[in-house]
Amino acid sequence: MDMICRRLRLSSEVREVMRNGNPANDYLASVLSNEVKHRDDTRTARYIKAARFPEPKVFDGFIFDDVIFPESVSRDYFLDGVFLSDKRGVFLYGPPGTGKTHFAIATGIRACERGLKTRFWRAYDLCEALKSAASRNEFGKFQAVFKRLDCLIIDEFGFYPGDSEAISLLFELFCSSVYQKVGVVFTSNLSYDEWIVRAQETKMADALIDRINGMSHVIGFGGESHRYSVSAMTG
Repeated sequence: MDMICRRLRLSSEVREVMRNGNPANDYLASVLSNEVKHRDDTRTARYIKAARFPEPKVFDGFIFDDVIFPESVSRDYFLDGVFLSDKRGVFLYGPPGTGKTHFAIATGIRACERGLKTRFWRAYDLCEALKSAASRNEFGKFQAVFKRLDCLIIDEFGFYPGDSEAISLLFELFCSSVYQKVGVVFTSNLSYDEWIVRAQETKMADALIDRINGMSHVIGFGGESHRYSVSAMTG
């Protein structure tokens, strides 16, 4: 009961009254518990709306048979969102249609349910938003938003041929507002080497990949036939 009172920021006098064994306290405790649940549900709904997921996804019914988790940490490290608290990244790698985006969104919704501020971006949309903010001289204001996040999801991550400005802005965003500050989920059907091939600004791309690789665990999608791809990416 003390925890509920603290959650509702009730005074110590109210908490003392709640401890005195009055039969009416059972009713009051039920009312307060319902209020806490209502506030939690309202906050979760607000955070999910602010995250801008393309559609809701959950882990209930998700088939993990073809998901390859790294041996160095447990599956629960990811499903329980511990990597978010550690400000680490998760790189979901595999062919299209293997559940990467589903996994990413379900992770984000769980984060919202835990009271973590979350934002979902398609990589292309994020790059366009970064360039737009820079053109309006509002890049600093735009990247400040990322510093307030607990979970950032970037779907379909990769570099776009000839878009050196986007690579440069992504690099600046990661260095100033994301790296070791925010938990990140990336999805991609491209390996790190394929990113470099597509990028013309290879020096900046290399530096960005180093940071992503340094902060991220790789989770492979697609089953046995993709184990080689995952091992090749992680060295």
